[in-house]
Amino acid sequence: VDTVVTQWRRYCSFLAYTRYQPLAINVTTVGELTVVEADSIFSICARRDGVVALYPSLNGDLELTQKLSGSIINIHGKYRFMFDAGGMITWFSAEWDLVDALQHALGNLGDVSTVLSDANISASTGQILVEDVRAQQTETRVDPRHNVEFLLS
Repeated sequence: VDTVVTQWRRYCSFLAYTRYQPLAINVTTVGELTVVEADSIFSICARRDGVVALYPSLNGDLELTQKLSGSIINIHGKYRFMFDAGGMITWFSAEWDLVDALQHALGNLGDVSTVLSDANISASTGQILVEDVRAQQTETRVDPRHNVEFLLS
């Protein structure tokens, strides 16, 4: 449970909007164990600082950062919980299809590859690998198009 709570806190730290929409919930009982599987859509919208913190490869890439900032991305996912006879969670797993969601948002796999290189979020589970936005604040790379020599040429 602590892992799930920690991840939800991190989502709140990096994202401006989250919406969880269950599509189907299946419950299976095996002996004294109960397995619950939730098929769902997780919709997210990241703030600019959240985009750069989660996807450091975008630091300085204004075009891709702008495409992801403020855009709602709908991620198909499955969450599985195993409960013991006392109702305590003994196991949890998550599956995300972030690659497909980003491809719908960005339009091509090349941009998806750029976004996900060195990402601080797992494309397959949605696990955020850093504590908060402030922990990832780095010096922003300057777009060469903003260089005075470039502008005057």
